[in-house]
Amino acid sequence: MHRAQSYCLHGLNSARIAKMCYIKHMNIHALARCTCAILLTTGTTYAVTLFQVDDFSIGTAGWVEGNPSPNPPIATGIGTDGSAFLRNDSSGGGGPGSRMAMFNDLQWTGDYIESGISAIQLEAGTFGPDTINLRLAFNGAGGWFTTDAVQIINNDPADPQWQTLIFSVMPGDLTHVSQGNGSYAETMGNVTRMEIYSGGNSLSAGSLIRGEAINSSLLLDQIRAIPEPSSFALLMITAFATLARRKRTR
Repeated sequence: MHRAQSYCLHGLNSARIAKMCYIKHMNIHALARCTCAILLTTGTTYAVTLFQVDDFSIGTAGWVEGNPSPNPPIATGIGTDGSAFLRNDSSGGGGPGSRMAMFNDLQWTGDYIESGISAIQLEAGTFGPDTINLRLAFNGAGGWFTTDAVQIINNDPADPQWQTLIFSVMPGDLTHVSQGNGSYAETMGNVTRMEIYSGGNSLSAGSLIRGEAINSSLLLDQIRAIPEPSSFALLMITAFATLARRKRTR
């Protein structure tokens, strides 16, 4: 679903969506629109929405570094969808721009639990040379929670070797790092900051989790909020069953 279509559906309330689902001459395309509308209704209340995508076709989508940096995130090149991707470089050593970390305080804040978001899917690559221990982290009243690290290794400066990664944000898959009372629900029910960073085994956090000082480049594209697969499948089965019953009673 295109972003413009998503914004249009966000204006529908549950009553109007229910009416859409029981139109007499409803076809399969209407069913698909109805299902997506149900999944996206949480967007009227919360900033983050199920299936939202950062594709970087018109800029960095609000991803920034904390301090003034000589190498901030930029939208550049041609990514996996034929448009620009997000690139963030870190120089290693010390000083501004030395650590691999960036964050978003805009569209990735809000209630992940109520929105039905179970994972973040993204396309990632690197030109190296240092290994990236890629993690996602979320801050809120319960403190900082982080995913496990996925290593991205590449020494080919001409090929970023794109790969699709999925980071679960379910309770058993996030680790409390510091701050707050360690309540998953209090953080993921009202995320105030999302961070993408390279982090090893020893993590510390303030306004950000401290990224590793590495000499590397992180390339990202198609950052997407997705549901738990079985939940989405169940919703589709229910919708198809409802449609089939209505056809039999005509």
